[in-house]
Amino acid sequence: MVKENTREVLLSAATKLFSEKGYLNTSIREIAKELNISSSVLYHHFKNKEEILYIIINNIGSYFLSSLEKIQKNETDPVEALREMIVQSIFLMDSYRQEAKIAINAMDEVGSLTGRARNEVLSYGENILGIYVDQLKKLEKLNMLRQGDLKIMAFSIFGIVNWFYYWQGRFAEKDAEIEETTNQIIDRIFFGILAK
Repeated sequence: MVKENTREVLLSAATKLFSEKGYLNTSIREIAKELNISSSVLYHHFKNKEEILYIIINNIGSYFLSSLEKIQKNETDPVEALREMIVQSIFLMDSYRQEAKIAINAMDEVGSLTGRARNEVLSYGENILGIYVDQLKKLEKLNMLRQGDLKIMAFSIFGIVNWFYYWQGRFAEKDAEIEETTNQIIDRIFFGILAK
């Protein structure tokens, strides 16, 4: 039975199930059953299933965005800042694999989020992408990038980072160190975008 930190426990159970089964394939009843409680407990803390999804995505989105903004704010070397942004993004995807999977998949599942909640979640993605584009602009001004569309470069980096959770969970060797994997990913990205 749920007692202390009820809201957090409910969110944790929902996160587990949304990650395993998908948002659309998980019902409020199943979340309640996971915790051996009645559905009314969930409805006491959340308006509906969409609100639960929004909170999960909002939590990871705001944390992700603020961590990138902090790196950019404290930047002294634009290349090192970009490297740190990628490292932070990959470690976030690894540490919050379930939440990352939910956030990425929710935008593809029609009807997952609607109205204001959907717009707010989409704005996280746009803002995060914008931070990457801004960082690339700094490198472009220093003639450190190959010629190309900065938004496409940022999408490429963002795409690699976003799918890291999938690759790491399914294809990486069991004993692969996250730090070594991250360094290799950064090397591949940098060899593709930095001018020689």
